[in-house]
Amino acid sequence: MGYELINNLDFDTNADGVMDANDAYWNEGDGWEPLGSDNFPFGSLFDGNGHEIRNLYVNRPYEDGVGLFGAISGEAVIVSNLGLVGKLSNVLGADGVGLLAGFVGVSAEVSNSYAKGVVTGSYFVGGLVGLLTENASISSSHAAALVSGDVYVGGLVGYLFEGSRISRSFALSDVSGEIGIGGLVGVVEDVGSISNTYATGSVSGSDYLGGVAGALASESTLINSFATGSVTATDSYGGGLVGYVFGDTTITNSHWATDTTGQLNSDGESEFDNYFGATLVELQCPTSSDNTDDCVISNTLYAGWDSSVWDFGTSTQLPGLIINGIVYRDEDGNGSLDENQAPTVTLTLKQDGYVVSDITAGDGDVTLEATITDPDASDRHTLSWTYEGITVTSETDTGVTFKSDNLVAGEYTVSVVATDNRYSPLSAEAEITFTVYSAYVPEPEPAPGNTSASSGKKGGGGALSIIWLMLCSGLVYTRQRRVVFAG
Repeated sequence: MGYELINNLDFDTNADGVMDANDAYWNEGDGWEPLGSDNFPFGSLFDGNGHEIRNLYVNRPYEDGVGLFGAISGEAVIVSNLGLVGKLSNVLGADGVGLLAGFVGVSAEVSNSYAKGVVTGSYFVGGLVGLLTENASISSSHAAALVSGDVYVGGLVGYLFEGSRISRSFALSDVSGEIGIGGLVGVVEDVGSISNTYATGSVSGSDYLGGVAGALASESTLINSFATGSVTATDSYGGGLVGYVFGDTTITNSHWATDTTGQLNSDGESEFDNYFGATLVELQCPTSSDNTDDCVISNTLYAGWDSSVWDFGTSTQLPGLIINGIVYRDEDGNGSLDENQAPTVTLTLKQDGYVVSDITAGDGDVTLEATITDPDASDRHTLSWTYEGITVTSETDTGVTFKSDNLVAGEYTVSVVATDNRYSPLSAEAEITFTVYSAYVPEPEPAPGNTSASSGKKGGGGALSIIWLMLCSGLVYTRQRRVVFAG
C-alpha cells in the first residue's frame, strides 16, 4: 500500500505571497500538521513522482517531530521523488525538525528528494531530515536551506546514528548553532556512514564544527567527500571537514578547501588515508579521479572516486555529483549550484561521406551529424531523434546513419533534440528537410549485331544504321538518300 503525488501542491493556497488565515492550511497559525508522529510514524510508500510541494509552512515551536512528515519508520518504507521548495517554505519546531521529516528510522529510506527553505529548532535539526536512526538511509538527495538550532544541527541531517547512512547526496545549506554543527550532518555516531557527498554552505557555532560533520564517533565512516564552506567556531574543535573525531572511526579519500573554509586542519586528518586539505584552486584542478598531474604536490586528490558517481568537469571546477544522469555541481564552492546555459545544435546531411543538400536513392549511406555547442564546456549531451519513412541502421552520440537504397522519392524531415546533463537540464532543437530523388537509370544499349530492323537479315539493316550514324555526325551530303531496307 502506498501514496503518490499526482501534481504540484502549494500551501499558499490563495497565491497572495503571504501565509496567513486566508490559506487553507493555516490552522490558527500552527500551519501544516505533520504526517505521522514519533509514537505513530508514517509507515508506507510515498512517491512524489517528481512533483514539488511549495511553501510548506509549519509553526509548532513546542512540538517534536516537525516537517512535512513528523516521523517515518519501518522496513520497506520509502519516501522518494519529492521536492520541497518556495520562498515561503518555513518549518519551526522543537526537537527533530526538517523540511521533509523530523525523524526517519527503522530501515526507512529517503531517496531522490530535495528541500529548500528555512528550518529552525532546538535539537536534531536538518535541512532535509532532523534525525536519521536505526539503519535508515538517505540517497541521491540534497538540501539548500537556512538551518539553525542549538545542538546537532546539519545542512542535510541533524544527527545520524545506529548504522544509518547518507550516500550520493549534498548540502548547500548555511548552518548555525551551538554544539555539533556540520555542513552536511551535525554529528555522526554509532556505525553511521557518509559516502560520496559534499557540502559548500557556511557553518558557524561554538563547539564541534566541521565542513561536512561537526563530530564523527563510534566506528562511523566518512568516505569520498569534500567541503568548501566557511567554518567558524567561536570556542573549540572547528575543522575543515570534521570538527572532532573520537572512537574507532574511518575517514578516507576526503578533502576540504583550506582557504575558503578558513581551516588549515581537520580532526583526524591523515595522508595515509588520503585525508588532507588543499586550496580551492587545487581541489578544482583534477579532471579525473586519482589525479597525479601535480595538482597537489606529492598527494593524490579524489583517489578511487567512481567516475559513474562523480563528474570532474574542467580544471576550474569542483567535482559534481551525478544523480539520475544529471550533474549537480557547485564549481566554485560558493554554496549555490551553477546556473545552466542552454546548448545549440545544428544538423549536417551527408551521403557517401560528402556534404549534400538532397539525396539520391542508391548512391550510398546517408548520415545526419549533429554538432552541439555549449557554453558549459564540461556538459555531456543526449540526442533524441524524430523521423518517418527512414530505417536507421546505426545511432551514435553525434548522429544517425541510414541506407538510401529503399528510400521512396519525396521530401523528408528529420529533427533532433539535444539535452545537456547539468542541473537543471536544458535542451535545443534542430530540424532539416531534404528531398530524395530516384536513381538515374540509363536506356539500355543495343546488343552487338542487333538492329532496329528485323533480326536475322544481313546487309540492309546495317546500311540504315550506318547512314543514321553518319547523318547524326554530319558526314552525309544532303543529296545522298541511299537507304537500304532489309528484305
